[in-house]
Amino acid sequence: MTTKYIFVTGGVVSGLGKGITAASLGLILKSKGLKVIAQKLDPYINEDPGTMNPTQHGEVFVTEDGAETDLDLGHYERFIDENLNKFSNLTTGRVYKKVLDNDEKYRNADILQINGDVSDMQAISRFSKAYRVSPMEEIIQTRKYLIYLIEYINPKKVVITYGNHDIRFQTYFSKNLDSDLLELMPQTSLELIIIDGFRHFNKREKTKIEYKPLREVFEDIEIDYVNNWYCQIGDCIFCHPTAYSSGILKTAEKAMLWFRNEKFDFKNLVLAHTHRSGQYTIGNTTIYEQGAFCDVKKNNYSDGKLFNSQKEGFIFLCQDNNGNTIKDKTKLIVLN
Repeated sequence: MTTKYIFVTGGVVSGLGKGITAASLGLILKSKGLKVIAQKLDPYINEDPGTMNPTQHGEVFVTEDGAETDLDLGHYERFIDENLNKFSNLTTGRVYKKVLDNDEKYRNADILQINGDVSDMQAISRFSKAYRVSPMEEIIQTRKYLIYLIEYINPKKVVITYGNHDIRFQTYFSKNLDSDLLELMPQTSLELIIIDGFRHFNKREKTKIEYKPLREVFEDIEIDYVNNWYCQIGDCIFCHPTAYSSGILKTAEKAMLWFRNEKFDFKNLVLAHTHRSGQYTIGNTTIYEQGAFCDVKKNNYSDGKLFNSQKEGFIFLCQDNNGNTIKDKTKLIVLN
């Protein structure tokens, strides 16, 4: 008999009854003599719910093989009377981990360069608020993502630049606060996450949670927040300009010409806009557009407008001790 699938969806909103509905459907189908297997698909970057803050996710359900999974799996087991396992709960984080595990050289890098647009700040942007996430929730999730990524890669040093989405933080405050008050605010939420730390005041629950800056979380790893849209490591410039050109690799080409005009000495340029992925060489300079190492499907700004989907990916760039890029060991990884 051909395998058939039933998908129960409901976005990322909890408590709608998706788990009970799926479990009930499974019970009905099994009562009709069909073989039923249930699986929960979650969009978060964490590898499993056991690595998430319980105040954000809640308790976990432990399967017979020891996997810490979403509580919905408990409903599935009780209703369809089948023992589930670690493969019954799939997350975006597990998919990314699988990609990286396929080649161990992408781990334990000397430098992890995070190239802007780390925090989207969608709620205070000009785009539709149909998919709105509160700025505080997004800052907390951004911090979790960075911690997970740094722990996984385990670099000797982390270098972070901001992108055009990150500075929406300052743009919003400059439009809504008196200029004197604006002097008290950071330019991006990355300053709070990396340098200063922050507190979440939950007025409903009357609680206050303090989040330490990443520089204190990782005392044995150097974390350098450049506070700029570009940085240079060896002969390579990493950048995330606020400008955008719609042509293939045209944003990277425009950035290359700007840096040449400003008398920068470089032979490679990596741009982190998510709209394209690719590379080519102009003269003695190779330019790359690396995509974004995140789940771009959540960026539903252009839903229905027939724009090309944004690109997921990263670049593994090798340099010698003098900072010269080794081309045959450098690889652009495209994930979609």
